[in-house]
Amino acid sequence: MQVVHINPIKLRNLRPHLPATMWLQGLAMAGVVRGEGPPGSPAAEMQHLYTLSWSLADIEERMEQRKYPTQLTWLAPNLWWLAVIAVYMLSITLSAMRDDFIDRLIFFGTFWVIGGIMAGFIVMTIRQTNYRKRKEQEKEYLEATGLRESTVEDLGVARDTLIQRPFAVALGGALRVHAPDIEWIEGCLREVSVDHPELRAALTGAQQEIRDTIKRYSEETNPDWTRDGLSADVVSLHQRCVAAGISRLPPLPQGVSD
Repeated sequence: MQVVHINPIKLRNLRPHLPATMWLQGLAMAGVVRGEGPPGSPAAEMQHLYTLSWSLADIEERMEQRKYPTQLTWLAPNLWWLAVIAVYMLSITLSAMRDDFIDRLIFFGTFWVIGGIMAGFIVMTIRQTNYRKRKEQEKEYLEATGLRESTVEDLGVARDTLIQRPFAVALGGALRVHAPDIEWIEGCLREVSVDHPELRAALTGAQQEIRDTIKRYSEETNPDWTRDGLSADVVSLHQRCVAAGISRLPPLPQGVSD
């Protein structure tokens, strides 16, 4: 079975400001795949990461839709100016049917006053509808923004939960392995010179034991996850390095303190 190492560095590079697409790509590039498993298992935690990432994508799509308020407009038909001329001619014609000149002026003025009132009512209705709709969209946008912040926070917690412990699990046609002690030992070996053969032998031996365990797991068909044999006594190794005068050491793996 192929062995895929989870890349914690790529996972930690997923920042809260990144969009959901970057989170989904980052998870895939880090070796995280979707799967099913009991609560608390790495498979369940990976699935939870993808579920939150897709939720984040939906929230961001909702935010984009509400970012620019929709303007409700009264769409006049083509050649609307012909209708204005027709109304003008109609008002003149109806006014001309009056015998008295003063009555004609009063009718003409009243006709256009009533028309202006109706037009003003339509315009105010549209403006009020626009204002109410804009306020609703602004409220929904703020709610979506708060929901995004909480979702990103949950993503960070789920990511840290996944990489805070070593594990090996058969998932997605490969053995997904997270063994941070291997990277830590490699960092120590780069700092420990050949003048400390016993210390280098201890580091190399501890690293090889973890690699042998991973190889053994890759040859098995048991789909259950495990963390047995994937850790070294990094505290003791760290103390030996310090005692040997090695000062430039990588930080201990997450969750380990000396």
